[in-house]
Formats: sequence, structure tokens, C-alpha cells
Amino acid sequence: MHSYDIETAALLAEASYTAETHPNVKPLIKMSMDGEDDVEAHFLKNGILLIPGSNSLMDYLKFNLRTLNLGGKQYRMSDATTKKGASGTTWHQGFLAHAKIIFD
Repeated sequence: MHSYDIETAALLAEASYTAETHPNVKPLIKMSMDGEDDVEAHFLKNGILLIPGSNSLMDYLKFNLRTLNLGGKQYRMSDATTKKGASGTTWHQGFLAHAKIIFD
């Protein structure tokens, strides 16, 4: 398994939003996906799966902006921001939803 030091990983994560045109990332891409439900992912030649975080308005509406403010009172649209996957591991709801689409 390939790993990166934290600084390189952070730079790679930042570059993931423009991976297909980024001069340092584009040559590393083996396969990309940009499709169903706004899911984007890049599989790198070294086996790393690069998934940009919230990169669209729909990501924010469905997974991140989950409170509603009415008359000065906050109402949550969901009880939790996380969800358990098949392994029992707890994930951010958006990441788990996107991972399921990528897996399929």
C-alpha cells in the first residue's frame, strides 16, 4: 500500500478538485469517474483512490448544511451527520453515500 506524508496528502487532497487538469495530478490518474449523484473520484496509478470532498451545491445541501433556522430557532434535518457502513465503521454520511456509488 502506498502512503503519503501529511503535507503531500493535504496538497493532493486540495488538487483533487481540479485533478483532471492539474499538472501534477493529471499524469498520475489511471481512471476517473464523474457521474451519478455528483460523485467524483480518481483512481491513481499507485492504487490511491482520490475523492474530492464537497464540491457541489448538492453535496452541501444533502450532507453538510443540515440545519434550518426559522424564527431564531434551529431545527435539524437529520439526527446525525454520520452513518454506519456494512463493516460497522462510522463514516460521514456524504462520504459513505459516495463510496457506495464508487464501489458499485
